[in-house]
Amino acid sequence: YRDIRDRKNIVLETKAILALGKLINKVKTVSNNADIVIGVPFYEEFDTVEDVCNTIIEGFKKHYPDKKCVLICLGNPDIAMNEEISRRIEKINSKNENVRLVTFISPVQGKGMALRFMMEFSLALNAGACAFIDADERKITPEWPHLLLEPVLSGKYDFVSARYARHHHSATITNHFAYPLMSALYGKLVRQPLGGEFAFSADLMGAYLDDPDVWVTDVGTYGTDNWLTSTAIINAAAMCEVDLGLKAHNFSYFDKRTIMFKQVTKALFSQIKQNISYWEEIDSTQPNEIVGP
Repeated sequence: YRDIRDRKNIVLETKAILALGKLINKVKTVSNNADIVIGVPFYEEFDTVEDVCNTIIEGFKKHYPDKKCVLICLGNPDIAMNEEISRRIEKINSKNENVRLVTFISPVQGKGMALRFMMEFSLALNAGACAFIDADERKITPEWPHLLLEPVLSGKYDFVSARYARHHHSATITNHFAYPLMSALYGKLVRQPLGGEFAFSADLMGAYLDDPDVWVTDVGTYGTDNWLTSTAIINAAAMCEVDLGLKAHNFSYFDKRTIMFKQVTKALFSQIKQNISYWEEIDSTQPNEIVGP
């Protein structure tokens, strides 16, 4: 079984590597470089992704009128609807020379793989900061790009995660599993380790991409968010949180939640096993710094 799994992983990584160069070239036809990048991974969010993109572009114009901004949207390949979503995104006009948008379908499945590709694109564009925003956000505002990116652009932080006001039945995997377990073991109170909205420095993205083999594990799936968080902690990244206000997104049906829980759990416990020498020395839990208004 291990040999079969290893062969599948080799095929997956080979496919990713072969596609990466072509995708970077496509990104560079839109812009040779960038100051900031925001990535939006999408998975059949037909009714929200256009509004998310337009709001991000509005935020770019409002807060970064003199910076070169690139918005990258990457769709999951196993959903036929995503081809139509990508075509609709392509029609969005930023009406600003400093704002560029590129969208395409990922060559491989998985949210984590999409984030990996977008971090590769960000580094290829020499961007100083990269943020990620989920495609199903219904309460996003033009302030979100600034709130997420500014702590990194200030040079003070490498990792920014979000805090939200959420419905009490929302985020069940986070509230009842990931947050308490990760806080207890890693000694850092990151309130939304699976939140979906993050920002990273170029140095931290380099650390994330240092081992390509990790991305063909459950880190390449829905298990990516908690891995990004725990990896930042064990690498002593300068971390903070920002308050994005109300979070309201598409309802996840039970079948999807089941898949998410399994992938998050496998990635989380794999990290716990791998990082035992780190968390065995933790004897207290510290709050994360909250910055911004």
